[in-house]
This record gives sequence, structure tokens and C-alpha cells, in this order.
Amino acid sequence: MSQESSPKQAPRKLQVLQSLRLTPHLQRLTLGGPGLNGFPNHCDGAHIKLLLPQQGQALMLPTAGPKGLIWPPAQNRPVVRTYTVRHFDAMQQTLTVDFVIHDEYGPASYWAQHAQIGDDVGLAGPSGPARLNPAADYFLLAGDLSALPAISTVLEALPENAVGTAFIEITSEADQQHLSHPAGVNIVWLVNSTPSALLPQAVFDLPWPQGSVSATIAGETEAVVQIRKYLRINKRLSVSHCYIVPYWKYQHSEEAYHDERHRIMDEVLTPA
Repeated sequence: MSQESSPKQAPRKLQVLQSLRLTPHLQRLTLGGPGLNGFPNHCDGAHIKLLLPQQGQALMLPTAGPKGLIWPPAQNRPVVRTYTVRHFDAMQQTLTVDFVIHDEYGPASYWAQHAQIGDDVGLAGPSGPARLNPAADYFLLAGDLSALPAISTVLEALPENAVGTAFIEITSEADQQHLSHPAGVNIVWLVNSTPSALLPQAVFDLPWPQGSVSATIAGETEAVVQIRKYLRINKRLSVSHCYIVPYWKYQHSEEAYHDERHRIMDEVLTPA
């Protein structure tokens, strides 16, 4: 996993082209503009950094300097948040990103809901580990609404004869959406108001399949850590078959959670 504390190269400047509320807690923004020139193809599901303007301000991005990035003064410094590429259209030169809308607005959630056509946003990346092992016999996916974009891209990348199970925890039945997936992959929606409380047990209760298993696990940290321990220790799943990434921590901002997140990710990528 590449370091994600802040961009190390000057970010691209993009503009909002479209905004769409997919479900009560999911907002989809389509981004584009000349800044997408040269953006790598085949990166659906990859991690990106979005640089958002502080509320009520114009976006000020860092610039490249001889010793690294030169950031604006603190009062103008953009908010940096990690997201997932839902889809990059190389022909149309558009980038789609889905934002979870929280009941208590964080800066990214607020920006996503209020973004207007033409608004500027910074982009760094993409980066991140492989999200599946395509040679596996069975595909296990588990995550909450924050992981749904990554899970969706994995489902779309699977071969038609793939077999597996995807557990997706949401806070409301209204947040279900149609997902493209092979017929042999079972989609299980878990509706619960407590973040990721049902995910670990759903994975534990799954009859363990024969053959090799590819695991794509993401979402709230406590659930991810529990599932990681089960898969890596109890089931001895190898690093090469694991994408196990905590995306967020309940009642913590990304800044407050940064060091713990990377410690957890280092542990995931360390052979047992």
C-alpha cells in the first residue's frame, strides 16, 4: 500500500461536471476537465486523494517546488480526503466518485452535497494495492457503504463464471442499489444502524469454500480488523489473496485516524 498522508506530486485540478444523489446516503459526482489528460486507464477501484476547498473559499492547490510541494497558508490549505475511483472513462475523460453522506456532515460530505457544476477540486493518485486475486476459486467481499464503490468495481471485474459472496452493510434499505455481478456471486445486504456491526459475524458464519479464496474487505476499522484476524490467522489466507483496508474509524476524522490506519495496513501486508 502506498503512503497516503498527502500528495507528493502537484495535484490535478478538475471541475465538477455532474452531481447525482444515488441513494439517501450516497452522492455521485462526475469530474472532468483538461487536468485529466494522461490519467491512467484501468484504475477503477483505486485509491485517490481529493483536495477540497475549505468552506466558503476558492480552491487553492499546492504547487511543485524544488524540495516537494509548496502548500498554501493554513487558513487556505485544502481539505485532503481519500476516496475510490468508481469509474474512469478514458474516451469521455470523466472520473466518477461516490461520496457517503453522513448524518453529521464532515467537510467532504458537506462539499459533495453542495458542489455545483464547474466547481474546482484537486486530485492526486491513483494508488493502492490490488483489490482481488483473479486466479482464486472463490471471491469473498465485505464492506459498508464506504466500501461499496470498491466492491462494485471488483464485482464488475470478475469473470462470468466467478463464484463468491459479497456482504454489504448499509444503514437503510433505501441505500441498496443494482450491482452488476456474475450469476455465481451472491449479494447479501445487511441493514443495521450501527456501523459495520453485522459484517464480521456474517463472514464468520459463511461456510468456508473449497479451493483458494480472494478476499476484498474494506470499511470501518473495527470490523475490518476483526475480519482480518479471522482470515489471516484462522483461515491462513495469504497476503497475495487479501485486500483488507480500513477506510475510516467511527467518530474519528481522517486526520485523527491516519497513523492508526497505516499501522493496520502495514500489519495486513506483513506475512503471518
